[in-house]
Amino acid sequence: MKNDSLSILKTFTRKLANCRYRVAPTKLIEDLKNGGFGYTVEEGEPEVVNNDFVLADDFATLLDSIRVIFREPRLHLKKENIVKHAESASKYDTATLKATYKDEKLWRIKNGEPSPEYVHTFVYEDDMAIYENRFVCFVIDEILEEVSKKINELALSVETVNRKMGGEGESLFTTHEYVDFMGEELPVLITDDSATVKVLRSLIKTKKWLYSLKSKPLYKNCQKEGVFNPLGLKPTNILTKDINYYNCYNFYLNYLNKDPSFQTEEGMYLGYVTVNLLGALDKLGFTLTEDNEKIGITNSAVIRFGKINLEKGVFSVTLTQEDGAVMMTVKTTDGNKAKYLFKALCSDGASKIEGFDNLTAYVNGLPARDDVVKTFIVNDLEEIPEFNAVYVEPTLASSVDIFVKAVKSCFLLGVGSSFMHARYCPVCGSNLVTLDDEDYVCADCGTKYHVFEHQENDMIWFKDVPKSYQYISRNELRPEIDEAALTALDAEPIIRKTFMQKLSSSEEQVQNYYNQIKHTLLGYKKVKSKVSRSYDRFNIGRNSIARIGLRGKTLVLYLALNVEDYLGTKYRPKDMSEKKRYADTPMMVKVKSDRGLKYALELIDVMLDGIPKKEPTELVDYVEHEIPAELLEGAYVKKSFIGKLCQTDAEVQSYYSAVKNVLLSYKKVNSRVSFSCDTFNRGRQVLAKFGVRGKTLVLYLALNPNEYANTKYYPKNVGDVKKYADTPMMVKVKSERGAKFAIELVEKMLDGTKKKNDFVEVKYFEPYMNDAKLLNKGLAKIVKLSSMFN
Repeated sequence: MKNDSLSILKTFTRKLANCRYRVAPTKLIEDLKNGGFGYTVEEGEPEVVNNDFVLADDFATLLDSIRVIFREPRLHLKKENIVKHAESASKYDTATLKATYKDEKLWRIKNGEPSPEYVHTFVYEDDMAIYENRFVCFVIDEILEEVSKKINELALSVETVNRKMGGEGESLFTTHEYVDFMGEELPVLITDDSATVKVLRSLIKTKKWLYSLKSKPLYKNCQKEGVFNPLGLKPTNILTKDINYYNCYNFYLNYLNKDPSFQTEEGMYLGYVTVNLLGALDKLGFTLTEDNEKIGITNSAVIRFGKINLEKGVFSVTLTQEDGAVMMTVKTTDGNKAKYLFKALCSDGASKIEGFDNLTAYVNGLPARDDVVKTFIVNDLEEIPEFNAVYVEPTLASSVDIFVKAVKSCFLLGVGSSFMHARYCPVCGSNLVTLDDEDYVCADCGTKYHVFEHQENDMIWFKDVPKSYQYISRNELRPEIDEAALTALDAEPIIRKTFMQKLSSSEEQVQNYYNQIKHTLLGYKKVKSKVSRSYDRFNIGRNSIARIGLRGKTLVLYLALNVEDYLGTKYRPKDMSEKKRYADTPMMVKVKSDRGLKYALELIDVMLDGIPKKEPTELVDYVEHEIPAELLEGAYVKKSFIGKLCQTDAEVQSYYSAVKNVLLSYKKVNSRVSFSCDTFNRGRQVLAKFGVRGKTLVLYLALNPNEYANTKYYPKNVGDVKKYADTPMMVKVKSERGAKFAIELVEKMLDGTKKKNDFVEVKYFEPYMNDAKLLNKGLAKIVKLSSMFN
């Protein structure tokens, strides 16, 4: 680390040490905002500077306090055993008058008449050299040393004639400016209005005053007591309460303390990073939820804290400590989380790394953590070209702003569409989007985002946008766009149809083949379907087992089977394993006729041999017939609760039916189905709500989620969302066991409520309908699309 940076870092750390013990985060933030960490920033300057003007002014200001102390010092009155100002201590009383009258040495002849000379200064029994006065005299010596050093340093920077002599060539002087004096050109050395001259004059004036103070009785008395030991300086009442003594005490701690028994540069840099990170969050508008969380600071300025909680809008933030890093956990109102690690790596620590020359390889080789979305390498090494490196050197004036830029990237938020962006990446438009738990990940540009509902809007939280992509409108959704393509796009827009658009405009026979194949696949337990832009994919858990696509006008089926086992057979398979997207479903067969359909169904039965089947259901039309383009221009289809339920599996509907029957079996419990949910009331009391998130059935209950934390029910607290304030506990109903647990919770919630005697269960089942049918039935609506990237 450079000398200037290390000097400022030590000053910063010294200020932290002054705040030792337990400090509120707001105190550190205020000190940072008010420039209380010992360095200054000149307006318009890109770097932090140890401003000579500021230093000279600080010395002059402190000198004023010292002069006041010397005029009216604190004194120890031995007879009364108290400490008083000299002004009050020197007031005469009867005892001092008598003593003055008796002592002839205190008399003097003036104008022929004898009179007492020292009545008001009878302080022979008073002690000047109290602890605080000895400290002030020690500070005078320290200031003299610093002022003398600074004067010498500035004097060396002044140009002299001698320094200009001996230049190359024939020229005697090498100065750039000359002044005409009596017809002769003389080299300009320094002008009276120069900044250096002004600072030198101020420092020299301070030095003269300090030398004059050293001749005073107070200084001489204190010197008789020996050398003052500053180690373990005591913060006495006088040093902390008397304004002039306090100025000396504070100045010493911040400027003159030469005992930097602090931690290593790495440790100091981590403290610097922690405080600036707090300052960045404050600058972004985050406020502390509770200020009772204190930050512990040791004598060596090591920062220790458990959790610091802040919040703003839909986000809440928790800061915790890691080894050499600070973890920032971000949470949205719907409970979704992401972790960001700010790892400090200063040049001193980096120099200890074996193979320091290959620092880039070290940074890139830092082990990735599964629970961390992004790791920021906060460093003072400009040579780290890593994308998430945050270059912060203590000499930079904009340290907090640099942190603001990094922290802000963790809170990118836009208004989007859960329907649209569950299929297409909102950054690059790719359809290579997969759902990982509750987050979407784009395989093309690497964007990771979360879609949630807030105040009846679909919001997109961009957790990680590793690459810079331009937003592409609905008709231009493509994985890659270059300048040439964009130019051609402006001239003649290219429209690529989705799989479902192609299918809805294909022949009726092709649609029938698709319906029968999909119906067969979904007839097996745990098989789920997800329609993307290019195909319809079928999974068991996270494993892809099949894909249905269109090549031209031909329906094709990709299966998770070994192609070599079927070569030379009636199935006539094609090996697609060379293409990355088909690596898990490498065997492709065409379905061009009834016989082709028969062979496809046979292969499905072979592939899923051993997987139990569901109860038989009627064949339905899964083809989403094309909605007129003018309706979807800049918009998307928003489905109602019933509309979403129509497009879920029969199993999901059976869970819904079972739990709903249990709720309605209790007296006075009624159901009201609205556009967004199914609400269950008892009188005016809201008991429960059913909703569909993606294709998952969720149940919201009027229970305290904290009472069921870490239980088999895996509840989620959604009480922060206004619409769920009455039903803050959410549970997912994804299986028979999930339905069983949901019924248990309903029974606990309604314990003590009587059941209906004549209750008859009803099977609540909604037939499958595509989007076009949902629109016609009023179970969906067209909503205009808005995005932060438009």
